[in-house]
Amino acid sequence: MSRLAKTLDDENRFFSLLGRACDDEDDFQRAVEDTFWLTYRCGFPALSPYAFTDDAGWGCMLRSAQMMMANALRRHLDAGPAAGEGPETRRRRVLSWFVDSPSPDAVYSIHNFVKCGQQYDMLPGEWYGPSVAAHVLRDLCELHRRELGGPAVTVTVTSIEKPLCVEEILDKMTRHAYDPAEADENAAVAETDDDPLERADAAFDARERIRAAQRAARDARLAATPWPAALVVIVPLRLGLNALEPGYVPQILQALRLSQALGLVGGKPGRALFFPGVSRSDGETRLVGLDPHAVQPALLSDAFTTAHLASVRCDEPARVRPDRLDPSLALGFYCRDRADFLSFCAAVATLPAKGATPAFSVVQSLENRFVDDSESDDGCGPVLGGDDDGDEWTVV
Repeated sequence: MSRLAKTLDDENRFFSLLGRACDDEDDFQRAVEDTFWLTYRCGFPALSPYAFTDDAGWGCMLRSAQMMMANALRRHLDAGPAAGEGPETRRRRVLSWFVDSPSPDAVYSIHNFVKCGQQYDMLPGEWYGPSVAAHVLRDLCELHRRELGGPAVTVTVTSIEKPLCVEEILDKMTRHAYDPAEADENAAVAETDDDPLERADAAFDARERIRAAQRAARDARLAATPWPAALVVIVPLRLGLNALEPGYVPQILQALRLSQALGLVGGKPGRALFFPGVSRSDGETRLVGLDPHAVQPALLSDAFTTAHLASVRCDEPARVRPDRLDPSLALGFYCRDRADFLSFCAAVATLPAKGATPAFSVVQSLENRFVDDSESDDGCGPVLGGDDDGDEWTVV
């Protein structure tokens, strides 16, 4: 039976964490303890411009976003070429990218997070929303991969104005295989000295058949082209005004059980958590969350001691009723390759709406939508790509 064949109401007992169905409650608890738990830290190098040496009271969304990204990177390494390193080596490697340091090696550190966040008019001490946190993750991930030799992972962030588009993602992920000769051939076919009002229907139809054949050949070639990177999809959502609309709850719960699920960041205003999974037992469904609201000494380097490693494991997760979530949240998904992405898109279409508007959707094409072509998922202008005057953001 497929993972979506049953509705939540049909199942009396299940445990799911980061897209994996756990065998029982003990298996689920072990999986929770193995999930990265990143919390407030104190005693780290001062942040600019306010010289904060801790993030207590304001950094919970940043820490929750860090947790989503750390677990995404670990999943990527666990299944990729780095799988031969051994699980503990991979765990330490991922954690080294999140230590509390302004170093470029700690690309996802609180320091680099707030530095990048300033491009979105966010200053240290201000509370981030899920959408801004998602865009900062996107920019840091691109910096990590393109400039710092990080894992082959890229992040795309959706919005109401720009939903997840299959054609756009497939184009983005196969851009490296673009053949300029195809463009020349297409241009040659398009060129004609005939007056379009006078040309023969037969000639016009012939050109259209040639163009269709060229498109089909291009699509077939790109379909067989391996992706250069895995894809992390982050979906910021607003599912109500002051409270989460009940009709969205089944969709969120089922989305967290998709095999591509990375959990969600959300919670209450000013109090964000990372929810990597969901469980149901004794007739009660609960989101299982890792709460960053615990202040621990800063992780200052990648020379991790046993105590350091213990500080990123949580043995008492929060359990929250889904209807108590704030309506502002962000879901995350990890797609290893093209086939996994298309499987994810198909699964989204089956999420149980139960009469409600879909929480989010996947569209095949954006051609009928008004989208600003100047925006790109590859970066945020001055943060990564730079503008015409060379004002490029980098980790220093």
